[in-house]
Amino acid sequence: MTPPEIVAYQLGNGNDVAAFNGAAAPEVPLPATYVADRNGVIRYAHVSADYTRRAEPDAVLDATHAIAESG
Repeated sequence: MTPPEIVAYQLGNGNDVAAFNGAAAPEVPLPATYVADRNGVIRYAHVSADYTRRAEPDAVLDATHAIAESG
């Protein structure tokens, strides 16, 4: 279930997610980007309650380059 503060945030921005999805519950998908090293350790994470805010491509590339340079 989507936390109430995220539902309130979406409604405050004019986004009635339940109505848009044609559902009774306002389930809000959250965009997330993770970069993990070869051992499965998360080295970069970006999650936003605002579905329009995504990880910056340069930040993801920087994270992957840093992992590659560290061996």
